[in-house]
Order: sequence, then structure tokens, then C-alpha cells
Amino acid sequence: MKDTWLKVVVIALAAALVFTIVTSNIVSITAISTLKKAKTGNNVIEDTTSADQTDTTAAQADVTDTSGQSVDTTPDTTGSTGGNTNTTKASSGGNNTTAKPTGSMPSTKAEVFDFYKNAVNKVKTQGAAGHTRKEWQSLDSLTFKGKENNTLLGIIQGFVTTEEEAGESVSAKGSKEAKERMAPCGAAIDKVNSATCTASGNNYKIKIVMNDETTPAKGSKGIASMSTGILYLEDVKDTIANDSKVKLVVKSLDDSSKIVYKAYTITATITKDGKFIDMQHVVTGNVDASAKLLIVGSIAGTGVLTFHSNWYDFKY
Repeated sequence: MKDTWLKVVVIALAAALVFTIVTSNIVSITAISTLKKAKTGNNVIEDTTSADQTDTTAAQADVTDTSGQSVDTTPDTTGSTGGNTNTTKASSGGNNTTAKPTGSMPSTKAEVFDFYKNAVNKVKTQGAAGHTRKEWQSLDSLTFKGKENNTLLGIIQGFVTTEEEAGESVSAKGSKEAKERMAPCGAAIDKVNSATCTASGNNYKIKIVMNDETTPAKGSKGIASMSTGILYLEDVKDTIANDSKVKLVVKSLDDSSKIVYKAYTITATITKDGKFIDMQHVVTGNVDASAKLLIVGSIAGTGVLTFHSNWYDFKY
């Protein structure tokens, strides 16, 4: 995502900067000016406090499942050492299971997830590859309870970074940026709905689908530990509480407000020895929010945002 300014955009959606336009036709010039200044073309401004940087430690550590057992994060060297095998702890019960023979494709959910995680950690913790990341969003719908305004939808879409507008974040091999901008992989296995692998020439096609989550918290062991591009409701609330410009319009965001992330999906092409060719993350966030405004009282609305994060041009 195009970093911190998107938080303000979704406040406009979820916390009623945009609701003010609908209910009173009064726009906070100061707040909108802030949005326009924040959107500065194709340059990507990295947030050093983003979830992907926070999760670097989690990506380095062993993943612990709900049974209290640790999943081995040692990089997978099968396919390159001529017959060596390693062991992976099962996702439930903690029993050791023998890894597939050299050259065998991972098949179970745990095997596929571990193969993907090992590939991620080579970049996330070691900076093994440079890459390019591109993140954008689409505002798919915006509806106010009892009201609908297509003109307003168009206005707000002007503040969302489209794929064509999105800038590219290029990171060199071994750099701090290559580590920080890489997607983390710290989810507990019970947060993974499915993980599949299919052969594609000399590569593997990996697909991971996470469980649906409602208002995930930073540092939680679901999609928050797999993503660099989602919005956290806690950031929206923090901005409302502490941003002097936003406070001119919005008094508070109701506790009933939520963001439901549906079927967070990761697809990646990875070589058999664990090197990324490309990777895509996509998820739909259903926003249901109500807020107290300083001018027109309370108002509520719903919206649908789709978040995209792509990585490509990997250079090992």
C-alpha cells in the first residue's frame, strides 16, 4: 500500500471524513489537503514502523502452533544435495515426520507451508535476493446506511492508488530494504486454511489461503504475520485520537467498527531449490464502520477495499 496516507483515506471511508460530504456537504479543506499532499505521484514512502518490519523477528523465529510445538524453519536444501533429507515437526501433535525424498514435490499443507516459509526466510532474514515490490488498492464499493452517492465514490477513488499509479519499491540483494520489504511468514499453521503445490515446468506453483479474520491486530499470528499491505483498525483509531487535522472532523470511531478480511491468498512461483520467481498477495477487506462527528452527529457506512501486493524481478 502507498503507506501512511492510505490510513487517512480509509479513515475518510470508515471514520467519516467522507461521511461529512454526504450528510452536510461540508468538506474539511485541511483534511483533504493533507490527503492530496500525501499522494505524491509514483514515489513510494516506506513506513519504518510497518507490519512487515515488525514481523521480521517473527519471520526469523520458529513458528509455534496451537499445540505448543515449534515448526522447523531451517532452509530446505532438498533437491540440491543429492539425497539429503531433513525432518519437519507436524502441525498437530508435535510428532516428527520424515521429509519427502530429494526432488519430491511438497504435498501436505504443512509441507507446502514450510517450503514457502523457508523460501521467504532466505530473503527476509538473510537478504538472499533483491526484488521489486508494488502495492495498490481498489475501492470496490462505498455505501452509507440509507444513502448512496456515486459521485462521492468517484471522489474517494481519486485518493486510492490504482495499479497504474502505484510506484515500484526496488530493493538490492543483501540490503536492509530487501529484508524489510519482503513479505513475512510467521503465521501459526492453524491460521492457514489451505496450502497447495503444483508442478509448473521446472518450478512449483504455491497457493496459500489464510482463514478469514475480523480486525486482526498487529503481531497476531494470522494474516498480520504474512502481509505488508493491509490496513489495521488500531492505526485508524490512533490517527483519529492523535491527528489534529482529523480531530477537526471526527470525534471517535465506534467500537463496533470492524474490517473483515476474506480469503487472504498468496500465489507464488518458486524454483525447486526454493528461489522466488514472483509472488502475489491479494485480499478483500469489508469495512463496516460508524463514527461520531463534530458537526452532524453519528453516521455509519460500509465499504469494500481490495489490497494487492506483488513481488517480482527477484535477483539471487
